[in-house]
Amino acid sequence: MRRLVLVAGVGLGAAAAAAPQTPPTFSTAIQAVRVDVLVSEDERPLLGLSPADFEVRDNGVLQDVSFASTQKLPLNVILALDASASVSGEPLQHLQAAGRTLLGRLAPEDRAALVTFSQEVTLRQALTQEVDLVGRELARIEPRGESAVFDGSYAAVMLGDADVGRDLVIVFSDAVDTASWLPGDRVLDAARRSDVVVYGVSVRSTQRPDFLRELSRLTGGSLLEVDSTRDLGPAPEKAVAKDLVRRGLLVLPIALALGFVGWGLDGVASVAFAYALVLVNFLLAAALLSWAARISYGLVMGVSLFGFLIRIGLITAAVLLVRDMSWVAPLPLGLTLIITHLGLLFWETRYVSASLAFPGLRPGVGKGV
Repeated sequence: MRRLVLVAGVGLGAAAAAAPQTPPTFSTAIQAVRVDVLVSEDERPLLGLSPADFEVRDNGVLQDVSFASTQKLPLNVILALDASASVSGEPLQHLQAAGRTLLGRLAPEDRAALVTFSQEVTLRQALTQEVDLVGRELARIEPRGESAVFDGSYAAVMLGDADVGRDLVIVFSDAVDTASWLPGDRVLDAARRSDVVVYGVSVRSTQRPDFLRELSRLTGGSLLEVDSTRDLGPAPEKAVAKDLVRRGLLVLPIALALGFVGWGLDGVASVAFAYALVLVNFLLAAALLSWAARISYGLVMGVSLFGFLIRIGLITAAVLLVRDMSWVAPLPLGLTLIITHLGLLFWETRYVSASLAFPGLRPGVGKGV
């Protein structure tokens, strides 16, 4: 029995050897490819687009766009921060304040993570909805050693690309790599193949941040160059407040004219007083958030929750102080307070939502495509 099996095996082997060798062939097909795009008009996302509004080409060949969908996905925000000796002292304080401000603006369904890099890369906090954990790790950063910008950027990109959601990586560094194992080209190639959007933040110096600029460009983000780390902390709140004041002043002449037509000079004075209260209210809110961001994440949350009630109380007290004065016209005063406050508050809500759901859109910045 053993001899028969052996002969059969030899016979099969000989037959296989005599048969012509044909190389194996494999076929693949891609039914659909997802392409994430950002379309904006006047620094705001343009919604309601259909497949007919898009033209997609692959190596110059026009492709069929069969489906277009607008989705607001939860954010996965990965902070990749330079923790080398070059950011010690005041720059680190500004960086921590900027990080706390960003964490304070995330929605409950968003997640955040923290990666730091010096001569080594450290995952200080994995992606979590408990963003206060990230805030605690921010406070524990102790700068030392050299800077592995390439390695830190690669770790952040891989951390985002390995999870579900809209992945946003923010890399802060002076852009001078002195300690990485990975070459910059390999990091750029990995980022190009990922679904992560990277935004670089760098302080202007004699060293050009070419790596961060290219990393941001390849992933659909952008590079923000600041003159000093002082520009990082309160910048978002100041930008919103200044834009609110600008928009409010644009319609002030119309409001004053309506006040004059309806109630004469008393109406003009009442409208102007109400406008001043509303605009000071928003400026005060920005100042409080900026101050809180320099101290702790918990204080940012407290100012956000209770600051509004305090400011409304101050407005109410101001109105009560002047209500019996001869120049006060109650109806235009009340209407201006309500309409102006709600109008600016509505725009502020739209701006903050857009700036988080569609990173890169903000007042005073050119159109994104």
